[in-house]
Amino acid sequence: MIYLQTILGLVILLCGAEVLVRGAVYIARSFGISHLVIGMTIVAFGTSAPELVVVLDAVVLESEGLALGSLIGSNIANILLVLGASTLVIRGGPEISVDRSDIIFLTGGTLVFVLLSVFGTLDLGAGVILFGVFTAFLIQSFRKHLPSRSAATHTENTFHSTLFKKIFAGLSVIIGVGAVLWGANQMVQGCVEIARSLHVSEEVIGLTLVALGTSLPELATSFVAAARGNLEMAVGNILGSNLFNLLGIGGLAAIISPLPVPPQLLLFDIWVMLGATILLVPFLMGRWHLRPHVGAVFFAGYLAYIGLQAVGVGGMLE
Repeated sequence: MIYLQTILGLVILLCGAEVLVRGAVYIARSFGISHLVIGMTIVAFGTSAPELVVVLDAVVLESEGLALGSLIGSNIANILLVLGASTLVIRGGPEISVDRSDIIFLTGGTLVFVLLSVFGTLDLGAGVILFGVFTAFLIQSFRKHLPSRSAATHTENTFHSTLFKKIFAGLSVIIGVGAVLWGANQMVQGCVEIARSLHVSEEVIGLTLVALGTSLPELATSFVAAARGNLEMAVGNILGSNLFNLLGIGGLAAIISPLPVPPQLLLFDIWVMLGATILLVPFLMGRWHLRPHVGAVFFAGYLAYIGLQAVGVGGMLE
């Protein structure tokens, strides 16, 4: 029964990702919005819902370490695992080049999060700063990337998009997000039960399955998008999700309650996250190209990170 639940969760997860991507692509085309922006907003916010739920629940239960660990671990997984796996299925297609302002928000926002964390606690002031940067990112994204009125009108006339089709596409996005979240939840529950039945320690479960579980929606959606030739949407999903995690969710959580930063995160994980983010910049700028062999390196990097967690790298550093 556990194995059936796990397989069912995976199937629903992938089907939901397919529906979500199809609906999002249609919306992007009908309104003249780039796939990158749709990935950074609608798709990214939808697939980051697990992180939001996990973090807010953890804050309410006064498990601040779990909250921050989930955010940082998810961002590492998004870059090394999600982008790595998505790049493995690329079959040609156009190169990506993300707007410089978006890159600045990603690297600058991550750096601000790291600098505020070094003080040992993310308090109300830090939360306001983080959420303020996130709000600025949203405003500039829509102002800069949304088409002009004349361009939008031209797109409307040439694309022949009916109101019914737009409504259907919007419903597809909503249904897709719901299916992705439900499928991810079922798969994670199944994996946890399987791990326990095999007598795997709770620590290993937390280091692997919980972090992976909150990134499953991004993994499924970005993987499907890349496989369908929408690499821009896949990259936009990862970029938007990471910003939403650190600045949006992290800022909101810090506003609700102060978040003490555990020593392991300060000594190791937070720097891995910053390093992975900086490594991503040349690819976002189009100077380096995302290819399957690059994806393999990213994927191997994530496996190495999990391996270090499994052997207790945090305890060694402390």
